[in-house]
Amino acid sequence: QSRYSSISATGAVPARRNEARTVRAQRGQSSGINAEYGYREAFDHVIKSRHSPDIVVSVLQELFRRDAMKRVLSGRNEDTLQPVLVFLVSHVTNPRYCSVLCDVAHVLADLYSPILGMSPAIDKLFEKLNKRLQFEIKVQERYMKLQGAMECFFTATGLS
Repeated sequence: QSRYSSISATGAVPARRNEARTVRAQRGQSSGINAEYGYREAFDHVIKSRHSPDIVVSVLQELFRRDAMKRVLSGRNEDTLQPVLVFLVSHVTNPRYCSVLCDVAHVLADLYSPILGMSPAIDKLFEKLNKRLQFEIKVQERYMKLQGAMECFFTATGLS
């Protein structure tokens, strides 16, 4: 066999190789977090360019899936931490994003709690985030009480 045995008589490369190249090219073009950017740069781009919250949360989910969240969020200064906190404060009470953004808030609290008090702007944003989360917890508690009362009512009236 010659070293060109994988090329057909017409000079075409077998279909499998073409398919593999096409799939690799599509992954590279469609991936939100690809090799040329790196995780941190991709996240910074998405958060600063004011993409829709769906896109930002999708990137955050992917960072968690790849176990890269701490790497992406660590080592930030006031200027690079502010957009992340502003996004969290704005969207943490949205039921669609709450679980992911609460996880991000936990990571941020773990990473930056030792340096609280050094930047008034960051402290203020952490305070706002805390107040939003406390409010959301109270709303959820009220919802659970109401749901329990409704279940009791429906059970007593035989409507369940």
